[in-house]
Amino acid sequence: ATTIAEALAGMLAAEKELDVRRELLASLGLLAERSDAVVKALTAALADPEDDVRRGAARTLGTFGTAAGPAADTLFTVMTTDKAKDIRVDAVRAFGSAVGPLGVKARLKDLRPLLDPSRQPDYEVRLALVEEIAALGYEHLGADLASPDKAAKAEAEETLRALRLRLADPQVKVREGARVAVRAVEKKPEPKKEPEPKKGP
Repeated sequence: ATTIAEALAGMLAAEKELDVRRELLASLGLLAERSDAVVKALTAALADPEDDVRRGAARTLGTFGTAAGPAADTLFTVMTTDKAKDIRVDAVRAFGSAVGPLGVKARLKDLRPLLDPSRQPDYEVRLALVEEIAALGYEHLGADLASPDKAAKAEAEETLRALRLRLADPQVKVREGARVAVRAVEKKPEPKKEPEPKKGP
C-alpha cells in the first residue's frame, strides 16, 4: 500500500488533467497511507489552482490525524487566505486534526484573532474555529483557569474571553457554538462512578 500510495502521490504533482488529479486524491484518501511522501504531495496540492483539488487535499489530510502534522503551517495559511470559504473550513478541521489538542492549545494566540468577524467575515469559518477550540474542553483548557502557572492561566482567560465575545456574534450559529464552547471549557466533568457490584439472587 505504501508503494502504491507514494506512486500516486508522485503522479499528483505532475498530472495536468483536473479529472485525473481528482481521482488520484480520491485514491489516496481510500488507501489512507500516511507516509511522508503522501503528506508532502497533499500539502503541495493545497496550492493547486483548482478548488476541487485544494478541497480534496485538505479533506484527505484531515483524515490523517497527527500524521499530517508537517502540513499544519500550510493548512493555517489556507484557512486564512484561500478564496473559497468551504476550503477554509476544511483547512480549519484538518489543522485541528493535524496538530491535536496540545497543538491547538499552543496556537491559540494565532487562532483567537480569527474569531473576530472583521478578520474572518465568513461565519462558517468562525464556527469551525469555535468548535475546534471547544474540543479542548476542560481537560486541555478549562483546567488552566485555576492553574498556578500565570502564563497558562492568562492564556485560558484570554481564550474564554474571545469565546464569550462570540456570544454576541452577528450569526446565530456562531452564537450557539460559542455557548457550547464556553460550557465545554468551564464545566469540570463529573468523576466517573464505579459500577455498583451486582447483587446475588
